[in-house]
Amino acid sequence: MIKQDSTRLDSLALILSGICLVHCLLLPVALTIMPILGAHMMSHGDFHALMLVIALPTSVLAFGIGCRQHRRGSVLLLGAAGLTLLVVAAFAVESTWGAEAERWITVLGGIVLAIAHVQNFRFCRDQDCAH
Repeated sequence: MIKQDSTRLDSLALILSGICLVHCLLLPVALTIMPILGAHMMSHGDFHALMLVIALPTSVLAFGIGCRQHRRGSVLLLGAAGLTLLVVAAFAVESTWGAEAERWITVLGGIVLAIAHVQNFRFCRDQDCAH
């Protein structure tokens, strides 16, 4: 049951990372097209805050459950690095280094976090196969 929960949380976290990545890469295009279509979208800052509210607890739970099973601290460190990059990008980078730096740090954080979730998923699956 616990392994299944970890797998589901890792899958959810990967989907969220993908959504975040698409958002960051397509935002300039969307900002150009949306006024033409007369549509409005959630502000960039609100989107980041919402994604962090979902991603932080999901990731912490997935890594906590997974690392309890496979005992690989590297996954926890990689996940913490990805989450830290996302938090720093959301709250500190744009005001200091500008929107372009914020976008790149967010993308990097999302990729690092996704890699950590893939590793967590694989290690949990391998642990299950070893028994």
